[in-house]
Amino acid sequence: MKCNYCNHENAEDAVFCTECGKKIESTEKRTCSKCGAEISNDALFCTSCGERIHSGIRRVDYGETRYQTDQVTYSQPHGGSDAGVPEAEKTIKNKEPLYICLSVVGAVVVFALFKFVIFGNQKDSREPAAETQNGAEYADTESVPYPESTVASEIEVVQEETQEQTEIQEITTEETTEASLQADYILPQSDTVKLKKKDIKHLTLQELNYAKNEIYARHGRKFDSQELRRYFESKEWYHGTIAPADFNESVLSEVERANVILIRDREYSIDPNGYPLDQGMDILSSVKSLTADSIETVFASSELSEYDMTHFARFASDGDRTTGWVEGVSGQGEGETLTFKLNDTYEINGFRICAGYHKSKELYRKNSRPAKLRIQFDSGEGDSFDLADEYKEQSFSFASPVRSSRVTFVIETVYPGNTYEDTVISEISLF
Repeated sequence: MKCNYCNHENAEDAVFCTECGKKIESTEKRTCSKCGAEISNDALFCTSCGERIHSGIRRVDYGETRYQTDQVTYSQPHGGSDAGVPEAEKTIKNKEPLYICLSVVGAVVVFALFKFVIFGNQKDSREPAAETQNGAEYADTESVPYPESTVASEIEVVQEETQEQTEIQEITTEETTEASLQADYILPQSDTVKLKKKDIKHLTLQELNYAKNEIYARHGRKFDSQELRRYFESKEWYHGTIAPADFNESVLSEVERANVILIRDREYSIDPNGYPLDQGMDILSSVKSLTADSIETVFASSELSEYDMTHFARFASDGDRTTGWVEGVSGQGEGETLTFKLNDTYEINGFRICAGYHKSKELYRKNSRPAKLRIQFDSGEGDSFDLADEYKEQSFSFASPVRSSRVTFVIETVYPGNTYEDTVISEISLF
């Protein structure tokens, strides 16, 4: 085929002139491969049937190795040289790697900018700074384990909060204990605050005497008076360690000495003889001390008899926890009574009880046991006590000592047994 520009003769299927390199314009008419209609050289679709024209791809054979760019394929002669390839095609071929590299770099840059704009300002305030591991940078907390330093910090925060709560509880407990102790004083601030007449004008003669001696008691002074001994020994804060003859008033502060004088003057202004200590102590001193032998007899409102044996009332005071009194009425035994008759009048401070059948834990659960007991004395006084449902001895103290020759325990409510309705008391002792 002859070149239109330099008239050089080229192969019949040549696309470019091998002499000048310009594209050879074919003078042949083009026809549609589908319908055979005549079409123009630059047509992309057939004007008759609409078929796409694929005449843009043409090949020129210069040997075995071939190059294809866009819609034109070029061949390289044997031996690897590119002789015979048009200059324009050489330029396109040589620049292909550069175009590819630039395209990849551009795509990476665009992706990085896109990610920064979209996600850069959306990090959670708790998200840790990017960590580097094996050369890879992480910024997504969902794909990276939470940093140990952050976990440790949160653990420290929790520990600090727990410690603060514990300290608050300790402070609250200390304040509660202090408040309880302060309430146990007649004049809580008599050791630190200089009192005035208005601070003590409401006190009775007895309270004035106790308040005066309260200042000495703070320093561990003991007392010859039986009444004062009994009073201060009932106080949790009191620890008597110094005999009256050995006590030196120089340990008192100036404030305390002033308060002693103020209280004493008020006491003697009410009664020139002051408060008469130990009146009635001779009666109290005649009261006998309660012992195990002080019990004359024990009786109950009912007793359970079964299998040729009776669970007598006296079993509740025989010193043996494997035995016990069992009420004998139908039902759980509410309202049944157990009475201790003493051989004289005694001062009673409280009682200890093994409620339930303490022969074994199994029998303890099978039988009912008192949940609430009411205690009555021969004077008509009485009080109720709530018992815990526990397989052990429980101890209860009265608000103040009671002088009596008889003590009656009344079952008010019970913890029901899981097998039997019988209510049992294994042991009771008075003190």
